[in-house]
Amino acid sequence: MRRLLAILGVLLVSGAIASAASAAGGGGGGSVDMPSGGGGSVDAKAVARRFENAKKHLDEAKNLEARLEKATTDDERKDLSGDIKDEYDDARSDLEYVVKKQPKSYPAQSELGFTLRKLGHFDASLQAYNNALDVKPGYAPAIEYRGEAYLELNRLAEARGAYEKLSNLDPELADQLLVKMQRWLVRQKEHRNGEIESDALGEFEAWLSERKVSDLPPGFVQSASTRW
Repeated sequence: MRRLLAILGVLLVSGAIASAASAAGGGGGGSVDMPSGGGGSVDAKAVARRFENAKKHLDEAKNLEARLEKATTDDERKDLSGDIKDEYDDARSDLEYVVKKQPKSYPAQSELGFTLRKLGHFDASLQAYNNALDVKPGYAPAIEYRGEAYLELNRLAEARGAYEKLSNLDPELADQLLVKMQRWLVRQKEHRNGEIESDALGEFEAWLSERKVSDLPPGFVQSASTRW
């Protein structure tokens, strides 16, 4: 959870992070209500605590997903799948608390979108991403997450648009989305179900073949490709 860890580190630096965050990167303007752990009201401390709890649940879900990939029996896969859902459900509860208290916390909105997508609630997921980007239009993590959601919904033009935006805003996240697109295309070709017309899939494949993953730290592409 590289992005979530980085976000949390920023959020918990001081009670004044809300006003400082509005000047950091991307679009948007004005002060932003961010989860904060230093000083402030009981509500502010509770928000920071719930955001940290969400991070822990998401980290555990990631660990369980890694175990699921190596599971060898149906019973083990079933148990792990249930545990993963429980972790995402707990993270969703924490993040929904955070955004209820501080709806302009765009990192929390973005992570809520990710969590809802993992639970299969795509419409609610897109709304959470949109909420984050309404506050901070250039917030790259939300654009990347939303691009993944567009892929799963077979909204290829919008997924391509997300990549193009990221190419200018955050090349590393653009590369991560590109790897996800490559894996998505492989799955589509292996398990054709008629949901996407052949011409549309061929056009997307041609577009994808013209893009290359840039030079990244060793192991990044492999780790990115396994976290869908």
